[in-house]
Amino acid sequence: MTDTTAVYAEIVKHERDANGDLVVFGRATGPDLDLDRQICDPQWLKSAMPEWFRTGANVREQHSSIAAGVGTEIAEKADGGWDLRSLVVDANSARKVEKGVLKGYSIGIRAPKVVKDASAPGGRIVGGQIIEVSLVDRPGNPTP
Repeated sequence: MTDTTAVYAEIVKHERDANGDLVVFGRATGPDLDLDRQICDPQWLKSAMPEWFRTGANVREQHSSIAAGVGTEIAEKADGGWDLRSLVVDANSARKVEKGVLKGYSIGIRAPKVVKDASAPGGRIVGGQIIEVSLVDRPGNPTP
């Protein structure tokens, strides 16, 4: 059993705001089968995503110690997914998003609880603490 795991989803769009800061929009996570053949359980996400947001909404780069920015808005969607709007203040991270190097969001989960699921060969994530959302270069969730 691993101490952390990650689940990825693509960035939908990015734009500069009136202050010149980069704002990034996209799916942070959802119940879709990802490239690791795992699914995040929607019931777990209903508590885990708001808890991450309430406790700092930290946005990192590539699951590293680089503090790229902060989540400014999350929204649960009808399909069980969670969309994120974030403000990216790290100049290098912002440039990488604009140049297409960083292509998606990925949630980092401490102490993931993964159970067997016939619809997810890699398992269904039903517990754990979301400790960060990262901007990543290879998102694995096919749903934008």
